[in-house]
Amino acid sequence: MNGHYDPGLVLLSYLVAILASYSALHFGSQLSSSSRAKGRFWLALGALTMGTGIWTMHFVGMRAHITPVAMTYDLGITVLSWLAAVLASAIALFIISLQHVRVLHVVISSLVMGGGISTMHYAGMAAINLTPAPSYDLLLLVLSIVIAVAASAAAMVICRALKGATGRNAMKLQGGASLVMGAAICGMHYTGMMAVRFPADAMPHPGNQLSGGWLGLPLALTISAFIALAVISAIADMRLRNLEQTRAIEQEEKLKQMAFFDTVTGLPNRAAFDKEVFDLIIRCEGGKASFGLEFLSIANFRSIEKHLGETSLQSLARGLKQLVGDDIFIARYASGGFMFLLNQQQLSARGALIKRLQQLPKTLANGAVDIQWRAGSSRFPTDASSSRMLVKKAMQTTDMSDYVQMRTSPDADIFIPQTEATSA
Repeated sequence: MNGHYDPGLVLLSYLVAILASYSALHFGSQLSSSSRAKGRFWLALGALTMGTGIWTMHFVGMRAHITPVAMTYDLGITVLSWLAAVLASAIALFIISLQHVRVLHVVISSLVMGGGISTMHYAGMAAINLTPAPSYDLLLLVLSIVIAVAASAAAMVICRALKGATGRNAMKLQGGASLVMGAAICGMHYTGMMAVRFPADAMPHPGNQLSGGWLGLPLALTISAFIALAVISAIADMRLRNLEQTRAIEQEEKLKQMAFFDTVTGLPNRAAFDKEVFDLIIRCEGGKASFGLEFLSIANFRSIEKHLGETSLQSLARGLKQLVGDDIFIARYASGGFMFLLNQQQLSARGALIKRLQQLPKTLANGAVDIQWRAGSSRFPTDASSSRMLVKKAMQTTDMSDYVQMRTSPDADIFIPQTEATSA
């Protein structure tokens, strides 16, 4: 029983394979990022769309094979072939959605998926229930199974590679991969068709309940619409999840801003500074490196606080940041106090920093408020080796006007009060 192929239906079978491949890649790449309850739903829907799509491609491909005798199919075996495709898809998607997927997992899922596709194909061929029965070319039969497993392996690898991909980039990658996978699935089908040898006088069983005509274009259109709807729903869900994640990140940033930044000046607060000092001590463990703390405070802050508005404090913080520079970590450590953190390289320029700080304004609010500045410093590990003692040492403030630079000291750029320098 010889036959030929309808090019239009062959192309349609390829388009169905592409759609099935796209659904497989999309669901496979997104499953692991869903919650457990929603993940089960998407797993079931993904297996249904993927398995049904591949199954539909098979029967459209069968309809594309024009024979002298109209093909009909046994209902029970046809349903079993569909179940094989859906179950194999479910197992493969479940394995590939695991958080930690090893090479063995990919191999197992590829064998399961490839075996399921092959089972679906040859069960679908058996559903024709021909008399006398067709025979198969063993080499081509094995080759078709190898193609099915290889296509499944490619799908599993691509799913993992696309995990977490979003936006247009993900759609482009999935679309390109779907073209390749669709070709592989069709390659398996038509290689399997080449393997079959129909007897010249073969006839379908008269008791077959399904018409080959119904399993062609009508089935393709119906299932394609279903798959497209499922994928669109999944994409909408993915976008909603991405929006929720974005909002969660924004909320986390707001909480972080509240926890580690001063609400008035916008500078890091005491918690942020203490954390920075603690981390730096760990990095300088063993005393192999040093760093310094500088404390700058408004000594009369309590008496002038009621005269200072938020605008004046914000202006002061901006000016202080400009004097210090972006490279030095500065924090509002107390209501009227600021801490600076100087790493080992910045310590060598400490003298220039002190000179810049001495340029700070002595009045605020258009000259209506006088400011009395005081400063102090400490160095790790010379003065202390714990963050608490370093801060305590730095907060032992002195009038800034009394500071002079002692260049003769072994520790360059150490500042001490003028009275001590004179006595020395």
